[in-house]
Amino acid sequence: MHNTFDKKTKAFERAISTMQADLQQLANKGNVSDRFIAKQNRILKSLIEYYNESQYLIDNIQDQLKETQIANNRHREQLTDRIIQFEAICILHGILDFPYFLSYSKHILIDWAIDLHNDEKGFMLTDMMKTYVKELPEKDRTTVETILFRRINQRIEGLLNKMNDSRKKPKE
Repeated sequence: MHNTFDKKTKAFERAISTMQADLQQLANKGNVSDRFIAKQNRILKSLIEYYNESQYLIDNIQDQLKETQIANNRHREQLTDRIIQFEAICILHGILDFPYFLSYSKHILIDWAIDLHNDEKGFMLTDMMKTYVKELPEKDRTTVETILFRRINQRIEGLLNKMNDSRKKPKE
């Protein structure tokens, strides 16, 4: 596109120069009136002014585009660095399954985070922690799971008790 624009610009410049030369030739021969020459000169002057103003605007727009591209590249680099930092933090905290979580939509992840936050002491076990617990001897694994899942197990027991209680009530 830029190449085509340059060709069209050069063609326009040649056309103006040719028109000026032709007009000068007509004036030298005396075949046309001074009024016609003045009118043609005004037309050429308007075309040249329009061309110059267009070139000025195009140059400004190209400069702004370059500045925007530089700023976007800088911003992209900052975001890439931030992503790498978050991935490193995840790894430091034993969260190796972050690519798995990235497969979920932002809204689902936010909902999970809000639910865990509202649960006060709620949390998710990291991938490394799950592997660690899984590899413990059975007695130790049971002890750790009992400690880790005490609150959730109490909730589940409470829900089961409510369900059992609702079944025992006579229907009216």
